[in-house]
Amino acid sequence: MKAYESNLDVFASVFKRSVKHHFRFHERELTSMMVIADDEHLKALDDFAATYCENRTQFAYNSTFRWSTLRDELSNQQPSMVLIQRQLGIHDMGLKFSMGPILESITQELNIPVLVLPHDFSGCKIKNVAIGFDHQIDNSHLVNQALLLKNSIENLVLVHVEEVSIFNYYMDAISKIPGINTDYAEENIQQTILKLSGDFFEDVRSKLSSQKMNISSHCSFGDVVTQYGKLINDHKIDLLVFEAEDDSKLAMHSLGQSLAIQFPNVATLLV
Repeated sequence: MKAYESNLDVFASVFKRSVKHHFRFHERELTSMMVIADDEHLKALDDFAATYCENRTQFAYNSTFRWSTLRDELSNQQPSMVLIQRQLGIHDMGLKFSMGPILESITQELNIPVLVLPHDFSGCKIKNVAIGFDHQIDNSHLVNQALLLKNSIENLVLVHVEEVSIFNYYMDAISKIPGINTDYAEENIQQTILKLSGDFFEDVRSKLSSQKMNISSHCSFGDVVTQYGKLINDHKIDLLVFEAEDDSKLAMHSLGQSLAIQFPNVATLLV
């Protein structure tokens, strides 16, 4: 056996035996919520919020709106969650694939979970929830925040889709390094990536076994938008849950922001 193959075997073996990620369940309550919408939709959103939280405040968006006023209100109240109407602050509703400047400002400046409802919201109940994980698989915080809405959740899907185009880009770079068995590396890296998410998801299922909901998982390589679109249709997803920021703390570059824009008719929780 060549030296590089021996070294790669050792690396792969150590990687596979690395400490598993564990889910840490923290029981939390949704103690307060701020509802933000225009005058036309404020009551409908507040009625929806009443299902999850008794302690609510309202903030109406109208012609006198000032971002500094809303920011100060949020900073002072520090609600457990913000409920906001999608596309708030956009006058041209033809701009379907936009989250709206107010929502973007909240996720950029403030560290508060934001539940986003479609602009044409007319009432719904969150029964089927998908939690989307990116490279930070061991994300207990993401699951615990989703469970703030657990009193209506019936089905919970844990999702990790590794973007195949990015993976192929790095594998192509690796293939150009002399002395590396590319096929061997590709197979082992794929297996390890899926095993890491699969193990964490199994730990989540185990520790939430007492909760009154069905928990399943989906781990795969593929086109992220296509895979999520299929999951939304197959599982009749009412709510997508994502991190609001990526690893570099840039909200606009995160998986959550990207997919929330792609699926404007699905409610999204950005945490």
